[in-house]
Amino acid sequence: GDSRAIKQNQLSTLASRFPYQRQDRAAQVTLTASKLYLNAYRAQQNISLLESDRNLLEQLSGNVNASYASGLGNTKQQDLVGAELAISKLDDQLIRLRADKYSALSRLLQWTAIDKGIESAYQTPESVILKTPIIAELSAQTVNLLAPSNFQLLMTQLADHPAVMSLEQKVQAGIQAIDLAEQDYAPQWGVNASYAYRADYPIGTNRADFFSVGVTLSLPLFNQTKLDSDVKSARLLAEANKTEKR
Repeated sequence: GDSRAIKQNQLSTLASRFPYQRQDRAAQVTLTASKLYLNAYRAQQNISLLESDRNLLEQLSGNVNASYASGLGNTKQQDLVGAELAISKLDDQLIRLRADKYSALSRLLQWTAIDKGIESAYQTPESVILKTPIIAELSAQTVNLLAPSNFQLLMTQLADHPAVMSLEQKVQAGIQAIDLAEQDYAPQWGVNASYAYRADYPIGTNRADFFSVGVTLSLPLFNQTKLDSDVKSARLLAEANKTEKR
């Protein structure tokens, strides 16, 4: 049948997935790096705010201590404990935020070191200076697409996403796999030719070489059940690919 042509088309279809996968991978890397930077920047801003609050709490704690030591006012020992407890809780938050910032920057450096060369591989999270990120506003067209009333239009746009286009090639390859499985119902023809060289006898006598030509014919007479199962399996896999795309 057309087994070779179908197999060639199927492999070409599967190969066409890789450019789409490359585009999707590049976008995913950009997204990952952006999230890590924003997480680190958010932690840094929160740290700055809490450090300002801590200075105020230390001043307040100092005033409470002075008032309690002088015996003036209504300051009680529990006020001292409360002030110290507030500072302790704030310190715990600062520790967590610094850990979050360090973690985000450490993971971010795994990406940036690839682009900047060997020198950046020795960068540490402490050496990274986080500047205010510049984030462009969404275009009017994008805002319009995100409106609930434009859901179908959004789906049309997303159909051109590289990840979806890659899955579409997988769907097409699955359909071709059905055609390929159905080719097994047809007789399989084969032609072969071979040449065998034989060295001379040790005593010097020549030995004839061999040349043969053969034709084979395979008829699917006794494996109908297996062929039916193979076609059914190919159809189910094709439907699974369509479900994955949806």
